[in-house]
Formats: sequence, structure tokens, C-alpha cells
Amino acid sequence: MASDRRKFMKIAGATVAVAGATLATTATVAQAAKQFNNIKALAFDAYGTLFDVFSVTALCEQLFPGKGNQLAQIWRAKQLQYSLMRSLMGRHRDFWGLTEDGLVFAAKNLNLDLTVEKREQLMGAYLSLAAFPDVKPGLEALKKQGVWHSRSS
Repeated sequence: MASDRRKFMKIAGATVAVAGATLATTATVAQAAKQFNNIKALAFDAYGTLFDVFSVTALCEQLFPGKGNQLAQIWRAKQLQYSLMRSLMGRHRDFWGLTEDGLVFAAKNLNLDLTVEKREQLMGAYLSLAAFPDVKPGLEALKKQGVWHSRSS
């Protein structure tokens, strides 16, 4: 999934930038650029697309040595599963609540002692997730072409 996101960001950013910069050089490029001229805005899902949800893994490992990767993997899987299930059932819960529910499940599943302090630390880490390295250049390329972008969860 991450490679699909990265591939899309690279292609979208590069195509828009190259097409705009070389518009007058060839008819083929000019035609391709026209396809992007009508694009005024793009929306991106923030978590897992722009921000690396697994950037919390280091903190998970620090707090639970030897279990950090497992915790992060189960946490993310449950976060997405809970989101899908609640949507299907019509029982909305905000993403922050789903994130905490996923963390609690993952910790219980691994028999980890998730104290209030550790839960707060891990949840706080979600407020400052690292962006994937290709995000900033991709968004900057889109901005230079006048394409507005938005992020959501």
C-alpha cells in the first residue's frame, strides 16, 4: 500500500511539474498538460498516505522492548478495522477515539501493561507523525502548478 501511495505522489507531482514546465516543447506534452490544467484541487487521506503511521514504532519499542513493531502493526490494523466496522454498522466514532480503541486492543492482545502515562505518550505521538520523505516535494510541485491540496483522516 505504501509503494502505491509513493508511486502516486511521485507520478502526480512529477507529471504536473514536468508538464507545466515543458508545455511548449512538444505537442504530446502539451496535450498531457491540458489534462492537468483543469485540476484545481486534490484531497489526500492524511494517515498512511502523507503521514507515516508507523513512525510511532520507535516509541512503541522504547515503551515495550521487543514488542514495539507488533504493537504498532496490530494498533494500525485495529484502527482501520474499527473504522470500517463502525461505518458499516452506522455507529460513528471519531478517528481519535478509534485510534485509542485500536491501541487498547493491541496492548491487551500482546498482554502489555498499558498505563495511563504510556497510553497518553503513544496517543500524543499520533499528533506529530512523521511525513513520508516524498510528501513535501510532491506537494510543493503541486503548489507551484497552482493545485490546491487538502488532507483529512
